[in-house]
Amino acid sequence: MSQVVFSPNHCGPDLGDDVSFDVPDEALFSAETQQAAFERLRGWADRLDASTITYPRVDLRLGCANARIAHEAFVPFHARARDLAEVDIRLIEELGSIAAALLFAQRRVDLVAPKAALAPRLSRARTLRFILLHQAWAAAGAGLLPEKTVERIAKGSGAIDAAEDLVALAALFDQHKAVLCNRSVVDEAMLQEAARLGSELQTELKPAALPVRKPTEKDERAEAIELRNRFFTLLLLAHKETKRVADFLGVGDRIPSLQSRKALKKKTSNPPATAEG
Repeated sequence: MSQVVFSPNHCGPDLGDDVSFDVPDEALFSAETQQAAFERLRGWADRLDASTITYPRVDLRLGCANARIAHEAFVPFHARARDLAEVDIRLIEELGSIAAALLFAQRRVDLVAPKAALAPRLSRARTLRFILLHQAWAAAGAGLLPEKTVERIAKGSGAIDAAEDLVALAALFDQHKAVLCNRSVVDEAMLQEAARLGSELQTELKPAALPVRKPTEKDERAEAIELRNRFFTLLLLAHKETKRVADFLGVGDRIPSLQSRKALKKKTSNPPATAEG
């Protein structure tokens, strides 16, 4: 494979094009095609040298649509390209599939939401603890809950204690739900929220005295972003190689830049209607 060196400005938008431009869905690939390409080419993307990975600074939908146009335009010349020396034919032949895989990789990034901020969740935890604890005290006063258990839960303060109290209160209400039925403002949805939120906060909050452990696995969002960047790097390499070989064969004008709006407008625009005589 010949070494490919590309400029970070290679995918810059064509000057003079409209500022706003929407890529129609029909110019891209179906969801099934995207996923199949992603799964088939993922190993290739994973094997890229980490030092070569490039972060996208372009419109990915526009870039992938133009990569599809370039791939389809150069298919008739694949046989001639195979006969040339110093050509990475796989990059050329997989250009369209790489673009499809990149779209799916971006969808994975979009679907992985960053972890919710801690402050508002702690605020909600304290509100739930207040409601549940006061209901527990009232129920204990009426002889419906064990007073010593409620007293033990009420002791302590701080974020970690609030998280532990939520789990304990949810368990207490669940254990005595038969006698508490129709006697409390605490419903099943509130108990489920308390148990879930308390459990989540217990795993996230650490006592200040404990050392911070390094995570054993990459953050899911970081992993998705890295893989997206790897597919984008593959797209740059494939497009660069296709354009280089197309120029050598004298058909470089058929390969649009990844950020060209002109090629896409020409391909997706409908011809004007003509009057029939």
